[in-house]
Amino acid sequence: MESTARTRRIAQGVLDYIKAHPNNHDQESWFHHKDAFGQYTNPTEENICDTTMCVAGTAIFLQHGVRALIDPSTTPGGDYEEEGGRLLGLNSHEQSLLFLDSTNEQAVDLLEAVVAGDETLFKAISEDDNYWQD
Repeated sequence: MESTARTRRIAQGVLDYIKAHPNNHDQESWFHHKDAFGQYTNPTEENICDTTMCVAGTAIFLQHGVRALIDPSTTPGGDYEEEGGRLLGLNSHEQSLLFLDSTNEQAVDLLEAVVAGDETLFKAISEDDNYWQD
């Protein structure tokens, strides 16, 4: 983890957003809009309400705006996972743990560790495949 004041500030913003909008946090949903019938559709700038995002999606949304999520060519590097990791100061392994391998609750725990600049939780999970089951 490359923890800096900037990455911790971004992580705190993501954490605050998730806590303020828990129904919009979904680690299984990069960036999806749920319509009135409960079906997921591609979001637009007009239907951003009720859109769910994972931690990476939320970081990009807060730093680059909705356009970067709707059109990947406007996201720096064009890769959501990589850009989310860059914004939060994560290496590729940490990105995987946070973005791909965690539940909503686990993601919040990991994000709190990023805010604190504490790699202990990431290391513990890496060393124990059954960490979350204990």
